[in-house]
This record gives sequence, C-alpha cells and structure tokens, in this order.
Amino acid sequence: VEMVWGPSPIVWRITRSPLRSWAAFRHRPEASESDFLALLSADGREVELFELLMRMYVPPPPPPLYLNSWVMLPSMITIICMGVGAHYLAYGRRLSTKPSE
Repeated sequence: VEMVWGPSPIVWRITRSPLRSWAAFRHRPEASESDFLALLSADGREVELFELLMRMYVPPPPPPLYLNSWVMLPSMITIICMGVGAHYLAYGRRLSTKPSE
C-alpha cells in the first residue's frame, strides 16, 4: 500500500514591519482557486503581493422537498385515498345499494 502525501498542515509565520493597509482580491467562484492579498508597509515604500491558493468547499444545495420520500409518499397516499373516498361518496352509495323490487 502506497501512502499518498497531502498538503502540509504547517503554517509559516514571518514577522513583518507594521502595515499601513492591506487589500484582498477574490476571484469569482467559478474561476480560479487563487486569490490575491496585497500589503502596504507603514512607510508606504513597500508593497507585497501574495497569491492565496485555497479551495473553499461549498456544499451542494439540499434536494427539494417534493423529492423527499418521507414527505411525498404519505401525501400521495393521502391524496389518492381522499380521491377514492370522494368518488365513493359521490357515486358508490348508489351503486352499492340494491334497488328494491
């Protein structure tokens, strides 16, 4: 069995000079996975650009309620029984009674 190595969980930290400002640029979700981060030093003479390679997991939307069998099956059975019951109340009583001779 071969081991597959994933990305390292190590976070690198670097001490920096104070910042005056920072900005982040996000791509559209369907575009690239990379975003950009810009840092402006306190004296305004140095700009650092970073490319952030992060994948954001967006869970798929839940299925609609009408595809849920725990909701649809009882409701369909109820609708069918109500239809059969209404049909019986409208026409079944006349058909089930024998005409008197």
